[in-house]
Order: sequence, then C-alpha cells, then structure tokens
Amino acid sequence: MKYFLVLIILMLSLTSWLGYEYYQRPLSMPSNKIVMVRAGDSLRTIALDLQDKEVIDSIDMFLLWGRIFGHHRHIKTGEYGIPVGTTMNGLFHILRSGKSLGYKVNIPEGTNMYEIAQRLEEQHLTTVKDFMDTVKDKAFIQSLLGEDLPSLEGYLFPDTYFFTKIDGPKVMARKMVQHFKDRFSRLTLPKGWTRNKVVTLASIIEKETGAPQERPLISSVFHNRLNKDMKLQTDPTVIYAKFLETGVLEMRISREDLSMNHPYNTYRRKGLPPGPISNPGIEALEAAISPDQSDYLFFVSRNDGTHVFSVTYKDHVKAVGHFQLDPKAREGKSWRDFKKQPQPPSESQPSPRP
Repeated sequence: MKYFLVLIILMLSLTSWLGYEYYQRPLSMPSNKIVMVRAGDSLRTIALDLQDKEVIDSIDMFLLWGRIFGHHRHIKTGEYGIPVGTTMNGLFHILRSGKSLGYKVNIPEGTNMYEIAQRLEEQHLTTVKDFMDTVKDKAFIQSLLGEDLPSLEGYLFPDTYFFTKIDGPKVMARKMVQHFKDRFSRLTLPKGWTRNKVVTLASIIEKETGAPQERPLISSVFHNRLNKDMKLQTDPTVIYAKFLETGVLEMRISREDLSMNHPYNTYRRKGLPPGPISNPGIEALEAAISPDQSDYLFFVSRNDGTHVFSVTYKDHVKAVGHFQLDPKAREGKSWRDFKKQPQPPSESQPSPRP
C-alpha cells in the first residue's frame, strides 16, 4: 500500500511537471523569433530549425509533445512570429494556425508592373524575374481576364496589400487583378470602348498629372485629339516604349526617342497604344470614361504638378516658351510643390507636343 501511494504521488508529480512544462513554462527564447515552415518539412526538420533559432532547448521534447498531441499532422506551411513568453502549447498553436506574417506593400497609382516587381523584391516576397514572368504568362492572363493580352500591365490595381512570403507571384498578382475587377465592374463603359481601351487611356492620364482634380481635364484633351484623329503625342508612352525595348525604366527622353518606330510611340502612331503603360487607380479610370467637356487640345507642365491647357497651337507654344524654355520658370520648381497629390507623378513633360 505504501509503495502504491508513493507511485501515485510520483505520477501526480510527473503529470504536474509535464503540465507545467507544456502549458505554463515560457520557452527560453532570448528574443522574438521568426520561423519558416516549408511544404514537405518533417516534424524533425522543423524541430532542428527551432533549435537553431533558439526557440526550443530540446528537439526530443518537441518531437514527444508533437506526437503525443498529434500536432505533427496539423502543422501548416507558413512564416510565423514567435514572441518571447510563448509556451510549448502556444508554439504548436502558432504552427498549426496557418496565419503567416503579412508584409505591407503599397502600390501607388501609376506604378508600372516592373516597379511593382521591384517593390515586392525589396520586401523579399518574390524576385523581379519571377513576378515579371508571371505577369507575362499568357495562360495565366487568360485565366484571370479572359483576354489575349501581352501582360497584366494596367490590371494590377494600385492599393495597399498585405502579402506573405508563401503567397508567391501568382497569388499576389491574382489578388491585384481581382481587386481591379471588383472596382472596374462598377463602371459603365462608353459606347464603342472596350475595357482595355479604357484602362489604356486611364494609364496615360495617371502618368500625365499629379493633381487629382486635373485628371478629367487631361482626359478631355486626349478624347478631343482622338475625335479629331490627331496623334496623342504623350511622352509617358515613349518612356514606356523605351522600357519595353531596353528593359530599363528611364524617365528622360530625347528627340531621337520621339521618332522611334514602336507601337507605343504616340508621336509616330495615331490612336491609343496597344495597351496600358501603368496601373491606374479608380479616379483615372473614371476620368477616362467621363472626361470634362472642353475644347483643349494641348497642355504643358507648370513644373509643380499642374498644367496650363490651350485650345490653339499658338497659345500652346507661348505656354511652352514660358514654362519649359525659360530657365527662370523652372528654377527651384518641382512637382513636389503640389501638396494635394496622392503620390508622386511621373516626370511631367510638355506634352502633347505639336
């Protein structure tokens, strides 16, 4: 009887100790840790990584608890943050949650697909190459938009996103395109305009101004020129043509660039370019569909993010002479002076040119 009582006491003590070790004792981590569980990782592989990162002291105890409670069958792929003070029970709860760490990525209006790829690479979420390969994948584009397009340029809706390191480029691109589709579905297309034409014009409007209130007026200039069968002659399309040719995004253009024979060069080709040159926001899309009513055919930058609009070429030449050719008009000026813009615009050029 005496030995039986001792055995009971020992068992209760062991149970109490194990309960404390599992449910109450904080792991001896020196600081918060981040761990990655990859597809196909075994429980031992996970344990080795946890020990390397000083999350756990004993691989054997981790494996024991994992198998006793069946955790090894429910741990999910992901990147997890383990805070100081976490218990063994809490650790398994985190690893089973599937709630990966999210990284905030801001995509400004007017950003092109390559710039988006760079932002994602800077956050170590993917590489520029992998993202670019994804947004140019014809089968993937067809599955998302049902169209034969060269890329997803224009359809990667600008906004703030939270992505994880296990999402991959297809998941991230799909989220952006779905966001575009949700917003675009609320718009009504003008007669004779396709979705791609609207997005293309909106992408040009987005690159031409940093002043939100100017978008409908900028749109009116392009609509007027299209209606008169005039070339759009907008510099951002030339910048984009150079980017497609060289793979380098260079904001300055030369007279030679203006004469390059490229489908996106609106100085050489009439009408809209074949596709978007950036990813426009909802206001630019609305402006493309609903331009202001005006007779303007020209505009030129004031060098502060806003523009001077002209009906005649004569007035346009005067405005160019004052704001672009006079060094005093440019001295100390910047589009950054315009405080109300939601994000920096592209390089503002004196376009459309004659």
